[in-house]
Amino acid sequence: MTRYDHGIDRLIVNELNDRSLTCTDLCDSLKKLHEAKKIRYATVWEHLTRLCDAGIIQKSCIPGENNERPYSLTSATECQLEYDIFEGVESKRENPAKREETQQRKNSKILTLLLLQAASGSSRWKVAQKIEPGLVGNRNPETGKFESLESYNEKGVTTMDIVRSRDHSNAGIFSHINFNESDVQKYYDKLVNEDKDFVNIIAKDVRQDGEIQFFIDDRMLCNLIMSCSALLSDNRIEDTLKLVLLKSSKKLMLSNSSSKSIRHSRFIHDAFEWYISLFGQKRFNRLSAQTRVVQMKCRLNNEDTYRRFMLKAFDEELEYGLSNEDVYDRLYAMMVKEEESIIATESTRLGKRRRKEGKKKLKEQIQRIEESIRMWDESILHGYHCRILCDKYERGYTEKYRKFVRNMPNRYSLLRDMLVDTFYPEFLRKEHKRNPELVKYVNGFGQLSHLDGSSSSVK
Repeated sequence: MTRYDHGIDRLIVNELNDRSLTCTDLCDSLKKLHEAKKIRYATVWEHLTRLCDAGIIQKSCIPGENNERPYSLTSATECQLEYDIFEGVESKRENPAKREETQQRKNSKILTLLLLQAASGSSRWKVAQKIEPGLVGNRNPETGKFESLESYNEKGVTTMDIVRSRDHSNAGIFSHINFNESDVQKYYDKLVNEDKDFVNIIAKDVRQDGEIQFFIDDRMLCNLIMSCSALLSDNRIEDTLKLVLLKSSKKLMLSNSSSKSIRHSRFIHDAFEWYISLFGQKRFNRLSAQTRVVQMKCRLNNEDTYRRFMLKAFDEELEYGLSNEDVYDRLYAMMVKEEESIIATESTRLGKRRRKEGKKKLKEQIQRIEESIRMWDESILHGYHCRILCDKYERGYTEKYRKFVRNMPNRYSLLRDMLVDTFYPEFLRKEHKRNPELVKYVNGFGQLSHLDGSSSSVK
């Protein structure tokens, strides 16, 4: 079997940087670059298909010359290239040491999902029997159709819950990963049958479909695990990425923003990596598409026009079954066309006023996101100190729970630390410690120096 050449992936991405090309164009271009290396059309097509599936490039819906449709980089890939965090399609030709590291990361993710769902259950969607207020109208993950859905909770967790990504709680972490059933079963058995620290607190049951589920029968440990999941920093990191995308807008740059300092920030680099690791490339593509629409909304500065286009885009979503990213791309394209029409007819004076108002709207949007980030930071720190480390006081959590956390077995502490590293990553913890306002906020919490013992190994 011929090995998959990831070098061709990199060549294709380089060739598509700042331009669109068809498969034929890419074949010709790659042959010129590597005259000694024969690259067949079928090979290039295979790589283009894989890159499209990974959300790295996109295929135009408009045919070009010879009825071929050109390919281009997604806006998310362009952004990743700009910030030097683009990794491409996962390689299967890594050295054994690196392969083992990748498997270890997958194992950690499996264990995280098993613990979360063993503590709080598995949240599912089902089609509502009758329409009532509060129901969610969305695409059914099983049928692909738009239907009125209601949520319900399945107690405990089974192997197939993880393999098939049935749970939709915890912001859908790791739902983009295709876990191997044997890997999940191995960790399932390890927790249920082999881990001596868990054997006395694990309960098993058989579901109606015959699957064996297990759950943690210890309220204190369940509370701790659910408190860890409440630290999930997805909204905070999404706001950070939105801020980067808005501030680095090339067409509408605010004079007081420093795109260079943002681009080279280690924190931004780590935020991108964390987000894609937990939620995948396609979700970042959607976030990027949403942010482009926000930019254009500021530039148009016309709420009625925006609502009209938005309704039209979502009507097309229902009619054609478009993905969320495609909906926002359609909406963005309509808004760009509207702006071009306005520019063609407006006077110089009106154009200058419109651009000034657009900059003002963008600045206000950025300020709102910055305020939101501060709110998320305070919420995360409050939960971390009052419910995870229990080194600060919070009303509502009993003395019994605090003593449990500060004196729990070492095994529980290690699992707690693993969950914290996932939901409240080290780079964000360091960022919080460097912020004097947040340090002052934490110091304002009540102290718990009278409690003996501590299992607070997370730094």
